[in-house]
Amino acid sequence: MTYRALLCTLALSAAALPYYASAQTGGAVFFDDVSVFDGEKMRPRTVDVLVEDGRIERIGRRLKAPAGLDVVDGDGLFLIPGLIDSHVHAFGEDALEAPLRFGVTTQMDMFTDPSFAAAHRPQRDGVAKTDHADLYSAGTLITSAGGHGTQFGMAIPTIESADQAESFVRDRLAEGSDYIKVVYEPQWAGMTSIDRATLAAVIAAAHDQGAMAVVHVSRLEDARHALEAGADGLVHVFADQAPDEALLDLAEKSGAFVVATLAVEDGASGSPVGEDASRDPRLAAFLTPPQEGQLAARFPPQMAAVFSSEAAHAAVRALHERGVPILAGTDAPNPGTTYGASLHTELKLLTEAGLTPEEALRAATSAPADAFGLEDRGRIEKGLRADLVLLSADPTKDVTNSRAIEAVYKNGYEVDRSVPEPQATQAVDALPGGLIADFGQDLSTAYGVPVMGTSDEMAGGKSTVAVSHTDDGRARASGAVSTEFPFPWAGLGVFLSFDGTRSADWSGYSTLRFEGRSDHPLTLMLFTKTSPQTPAMASVPIGEAWGSVSVDLAAISGADLSDVWGFAITAGRPAGDFEFEVDDLTLE
Repeated sequence: MTYRALLCTLALSAAALPYYASAQTGGAVFFDDVSVFDGEKMRPRTVDVLVEDGRIERIGRRLKAPAGLDVVDGDGLFLIPGLIDSHVHAFGEDALEAPLRFGVTTQMDMFTDPSFAAAHRPQRDGVAKTDHADLYSAGTLITSAGGHGTQFGMAIPTIESADQAESFVRDRLAEGSDYIKVVYEPQWAGMTSIDRATLAAVIAAAHDQGAMAVVHVSRLEDARHALEAGADGLVHVFADQAPDEALLDLAEKSGAFVVATLAVEDGASGSPVGEDASRDPRLAAFLTPPQEGQLAARFPPQMAAVFSSEAAHAAVRALHERGVPILAGTDAPNPGTTYGASLHTELKLLTEAGLTPEEALRAATSAPADAFGLEDRGRIEKGLRADLVLLSADPTKDVTNSRAIEAVYKNGYEVDRSVPEPQATQAVDALPGGLIADFGQDLSTAYGVPVMGTSDEMAGGKSTVAVSHTDDGRARASGAVSTEFPFPWAGLGVFLSFDGTRSADWSGYSTLRFEGRSDHPLTLMLFTKTSPQTPAMASVPIGEAWGSVSVDLAAISGADLSDVWGFAITAGRPAGDFEFEVDDLTLE
């Protein structure tokens, strides 16, 4: 989930529908003498694979290609099933377009707008040509008022007690949810959570109504409660401590699966995990600028107090040794992750946690197909859909060879892997003298949009801010920071437009300078082409005495200064009242 959803409306209902042909006719291709990982194991000998009408028609040796069919010489090449990412949050068309460039042909969404999921449902049921990965979705997650999932700028229904479970689950399934996703975070400071009785009631209601129930947890004790309540799967591995024997026994006997999401666990613990994809030329060549920004983004440092990379890896290793199904999932587009590319990082992390390359590949192919009951994908078998990835190196020898992609096939059609042109924004002329606002008469700026207040209230938080123009020509922000929201903020926002369609070139500037004072620590949040969703951030060196303040823009990781669409100066933790004033915002 992302900050841009908090600061400008995602018009999902008006989003363009995906392209797919009206006739449900799939593609056809013949792979000659290719090595095949079938979703379970690498076949001992090369084979021929015939694809017709979007499905795998035959697999064997010395097959004859039908006349007129495209023939791929498989000599020295490796064919694997299209990859399945078992944990994403799909918002916007790029969430389904980008994965295909990286061989991810199916995504299991764990929270999005139900109307967005519904618009894309017809695609996955057919084999027509498409430029989108297939989407299965939980739709609206199940959480409490003020709980995790309510902070992302979308108004969602919440549950209050166990006696609401039956009707609440029924409403989600009526909206089109493919499975039920429950958030259970009773130990997270600053957020509410459903209680243990409601957790059990929701899972039971889902099962009674024929649906799976998967649970978001962060800690071992929460995972224990979820498994005891009958969860079909955990969509994160716990990351606070290594598992005890009782938990491992419970997980083994439960039959539940675990989506590891090690990329996001590592990122939350402080690792620059996104660099794995951004620095690998086999992946970097297919990233868009926003994806580069997502990979460069970092979690707030206080997250490391909760998440331990070592604990998460130890949990995956121990669970896997007990035979608990481990699924590959990224939780994209959280900081340090992005759609498609990060699944290859996840595969690498799974091998570092003790899985063999072959086992890691299963975690992204046959294992999620089995776990979620996807009977038409995840393997290379007769009759299954032809979602396929052609590689130039053996991924069962080195799982990073999953990045050596020669071609991707969706429904038997080869995917166009070219990177789309960046979405155009209306450029703003260079600022005269770099002056953004002097606040001499009012709160106007050189961009034509006045300074405005911004706080986590728009995301369900309780921080408040009031913005005013002082008699001596300054912009003042005052209010209170509430840590009932996990990442609180409140302060001044300076944006080039109300809808994110204008941007400015700041590449000729290195410093944001202003006069100011503050009785509270401040942070600069910078929104650019490469950080349109998760802002690049830097501490603001400001004190209680009035004085000159400067922020080094060039030192802010993940920001593209050639295409800036806004920034905010905000108070954050610790909780309490704040007041700050600024004047003469200038770029130098």
